Amino acid sequence: MELYINTGNKEENKRIFDKIHNNQNEIRNLIGQEMIWERLDNRRASRVAIYTSGHIMADQKDLQNLIIWIRKQIIPFYKSLSPLIE
Repeated sequence: MELYINTGNKEENKRIFDKIHNNQNEIRNLIGQEMIWERLDNRRASRVAIYTSGHIMADQKDLQNLIIWIRKQIIPFYKSLSPLIE
């Protein structure tokens, strides 16, 4: 699950990323897991993500576990990031 930051303006993207990154401890506490911080200085966009193992072509049991993980993470992920980017 990721937030891909691309307003079309590199400087604005990096400003948004830095604002989010400055709150990483609070975000981690809300989400309950480590986040991957990809400022991507050599590109226009930036990315903040959380990952789990899984694959869309997995068998039904593994796919169900992936869906459960997404359901558990999506609301805290959104709530922790949205106030910082609105």
